[in-house]
Amino acid sequence: MKPKTEYKSFNTNKTIEELNYNLLNKRDVFRDLIIEQDFYKKLLNAPIYKSQKLNLFEILEDFKRALKNTAETTKELLNEIGMQLFQIDKKVARNDLFCDHFFIKEMDDLELKIHDFLFKISVLKTDMFEYCKDVIIDN
Repeated sequence: MKPKTEYKSFNTNKTIEELNYNLLNKRDVFRDLIIEQDFYKKLLNAPIYKSQKLNLFEILEDFKRALKNTAETTKELLNEIGMQLFQIDKKVARNDLFCDHFFIKEMDDLELKIHDFLFKISVLKTDMFEYCKDVIIDN
């Protein structure tokens, strides 16, 4: 499945401050995502599911596996965001506020990874929510 909105870069027209601001926002999103993923992990392991549902265990295990993979990718992307923020800090410290082609390309590559990942995790969350609402025990 492809994202609804294709990635498009506008980084060549941004200042170093704008790039820094956008990365700081993405860093916050990814830090929140780690907390979310911990919650989903607990949710998938909770004894709240209707045991008579067909393939319940297998489907929950598939979600757990996918969630584990996204948790690893979240940490990797958070690390990449940190490295890019460090590069920006170095440019600011050297008063080198010019964004050359290589620097912009690195930003674009990272933003594309983030864009695709956030779409992928959105699909996973939607699938989990749709499935869980049908298999969670009603009181």
